[in-house]
Amino acid sequence: MDKGEILRVQRLDAEGKLIWQDDGVPVATGVKENCNYAAISQDGLGGALITWGTGRDVYTVEKSYLQRIDAEGNPLWGDEGIRLSP
Repeated sequence: MDKGEILRVQRLDAEGKLIWQDDGVPVATGVKENCNYAAISQDGLGGALITWGTGRDVYTVEKSYLQRIDAEGNPLWGDEGIRLSP
């Protein structure tokens, strides 16, 4: 994560070279809380599904989110992704 606590992802080719922008792709620029407990899975189409939690600190999860990034590095589900919990 960067100084602003924005969760980022990166795609690499088979040789380990960066495919997306050098600093990665922001997953959810609209989420302002601390991002923690992130997990990622391929979506079968060259993109990824990313889930994470937010809370007041790195030890708590108060809200959970899901975002899909396409093969070109575009977030598909808005600037916050989909909120999974209240």
